Amino acid sequence: MSQKQAPPSQELAKDETFQKLMRETGKIEWKLLSSHLDSGGLVLVNNPLDLVKVAYSFAKDDKVAVAQWLESGQIQRVEQGQADVWDAAEPTFWAVVVAPWVLIQPVKGDA
Repeated sequence: MSQKQAPPSQELAKDETFQKLMRETGKIEWKLLSSHLDSGGLVLVNNPLDLVKVAYSFAKDDKVAVAQWLESGQIQRVEQGQADVWDAAEPTFWAVVVAPWVLIQPVKGDA
């Protein structure tokens, strides 16, 4: 849900799962997310990807899209080294849960 993203297609915008993910996406401070690090379920979604569209692909089990993003580095599991940086910086993220994953994206200018 990063700033200045293209609006979703009309078809996607009408999808019930997409609408649910939009409603459940919100801002959260890193210190509240860091507890999820040990589970290995924190996934960083890099800009300019749309967080909610990525979450939708996770929810719909779109393995091809997820694999392409992982391979290209557009999404990645959060590692301890990055977490240590964020512990010091205390950034804020957009976040949405697609169990067992917590997908996060830095609020622009904050991480």
